[in-house]
Amino acid sequence: DYNSSHFSTAGEALDAGEGHAELNGNGNGDTPPAGTLADGQNVEIAGIVVGRTMKATKNNDLMCFVTLEDLYGTVEVIVFPKVLQRHERLLEQDSVIAVSGRASFREEENGKLVAELIRPLARQGSAGKLYVRLAAGTSEFAREVFMGILKKHPGACPVYVKDEDAGKNFMVGRDRWVRVNEELMRDLRDLVGEECVRTG
Repeated sequence: DYNSSHFSTAGEALDAGEGHAELNGNGNGDTPPAGTLADGQNVEIAGIVVGRTMKATKNNDLMCFVTLEDLYGTVEVIVFPKVLQRHERLLEQDSVIAVSGRASFREEENGKLVAELIRPLARQGSAGKLYVRLAAGTSEFAREVFMGILKKHPGACPVYVKDEDAGKNFMVGRDRWVRVNEELMRDLRDLVGEECVRTG
């Protein structure tokens, strides 16, 4: 469903709740309210790499700022040199990863995640990807049916949606990734149109 998030305290499932919203505050840079994530708290987030910037430290070691996108938006992940040396190969554009680390809050800024461990959620090229376009005017009922179809075919293939009404592209939650088969493709094409579904 559209309300599943992929931020959690360490040790919980990736779809455990509201951590992403807590990390990002209210979108205006406000410090999170009491009872939400605290500075330095261990968290884990899953998403797709949509950007990265390399930067040299004072010691001329490379560190990286990664933009990770999930269902709710984007989070900046700070990857310091030692972690980058171990995991740089996982930080390519469009890689689907889970990042464990510490929440970091600064005044007048949204929260960031300081990475300590990075792992792949799907081996590149193994499960492929499924792309679905929800054309302008797609009803809420059709959207619910769409998510229900995905739920019927659990697997390791990430699903990317182009939502024309919302004007954005996003990856659905990990609990809606699929195993691509004829029934899934037929049901999706019947719902949104053959030209709106493809694999890659």
